Amino acid sequence: MRRQEEHYVDLKGLPPMRCDKYISEVWALMSRSQIHVLSVQVCLDGKEIKLSRHVYNGQHICVSWEEIYTSFVPEKLDLDILYEDDDVWVINKPSGMVVHPGAGHHQGTLSNGLAYLMGQHAADFPDAQRAGIVHRLDKDTSGIIICAKHVRAHEFLSNQFRHRRAKKQYLALCRGTQGRAMIGRVRNMIVRNHQDRRKFICTADGQGRLAISSYRIIRQRQGYGLVLFMPHTGRTHQLRVHAKYWGFPIIGDILYNPYTKTQDPCLMLHAWKLKICLPHDRKEYEFCAPVPQRFYNYWQSH
Repeated sequence: MRRQEEHYVDLKGLPPMRCDKYISEVWALMSRSQIHVLSVQVCLDGKEIKLSRHVYNGQHICVSWEEIYTSFVPEKLDLDILYEDDDVWVINKPSGMVVHPGAGHHQGTLSNGLAYLMGQHAADFPDAQRAGIVHRLDKDTSGIIICAKHVRAHEFLSNQFRHRRAKKQYLALCRGTQGRAMIGRVRNMIVRNHQDRRKFICTADGQGRLAISSYRIIRQRQGYGLVLFMPHTGRTHQLRVHAKYWGFPIIGDILYNPYTKTQDPCLMLHAWKLKICLPHDRKEYEFCAPVPQRFYNYWQSH
């Protein structure tokens, strides 16, 4: 079965580049290795071209490839369930666990574990691979994530995130907090970095999506500190981008922390608290995920 994606080449001021490089590095549709494995075909302005040909800003590009089907299998996972009722699970996700299946992650994801817990009820959701998932955390971010057991609960919870009524707090260990204001707030726009499509950046030209965050520095040691983050919107990598913007990037963040060393631990970011209304009585509850051991270990050893 072949899959197809198309759009207009958007180089954002970059010079013309090879088609395969554009697909992998700017469009970020797939990696260079996937291009060669998946029998990729490219049409530029309606004509089939070689991957070595250069593309120019504004051209219409259509990419098709042979899709490798990987079945989604429910798995019995040892999930840390903090709370459960007839409508929801509140789970303490460990660092390193992927939320949704994707390239290179078809097993061991939170979605696989939820599908197992739901059993036959997972089929009630339009997409079995996303059944119950209301919001997400990055792979290396640990902490609270709330999941719905059925479609009605999913819509009830999603509506609160959509309208910014769900209140979240994160804890992070950040490098370079000394000399910074103890509290702060930022409201700006975040856009994907066209030089590195894995990353996002703050922009001053009005492009991107609105991102609002607050912080409070709780404790400090020589070279780093413990920071409480309060995101008021839910953009991809939002706190990681804003931490760098404030001048104290999160320890262990290899994307946004230029001072990260090879001996640093994984990302020191933890979804600590969540305040949200539950479907069964429509009252607000607050949940808390214990601070992970990696935080204590780092604090004691540095």
